[in-house]
Amino acid sequence: WEAMCVSRPVLRSFSEVGLTSIAILIIMTYVYIIQSLEYRNQLYFGKTLDLKQHLKSHNSGQSRYTKKYMPWQVIWYGCFESSKKASDFERYLKTASGKAFMRKRLISV
Repeated sequence: WEAMCVSRPVLRSFSEVGLTSIAILIIMTYVYIIQSLEYRNQLYFGKTLDLKQHLKSHNSGQSRYTKKYMPWQVIWYGCFESSKKASDFERYLKTASGKAFMRKRLISV
């Protein structure tokens, strides 16, 4: 897998205030699902700004929640322009209805 979300500049016109255009950097936030390679029923949901680096930290034992189920692989990720929307979706995935949605629409475990 290769993370496909990138922070990107967006051009918007501000001619009413005397500017012709201004670049605004939008930081994308990843929501991801990882699966243990040894314990296939173990899934972990998280969010981050740097998915590759975060996966490395999970696989190097830096997270106490994922340490005993190493190694991990990314099985799904999504990108959000809003950190709040990413947090809301991550929280939703951890609910019973979010898990049902995940199994029906996002992954096949």
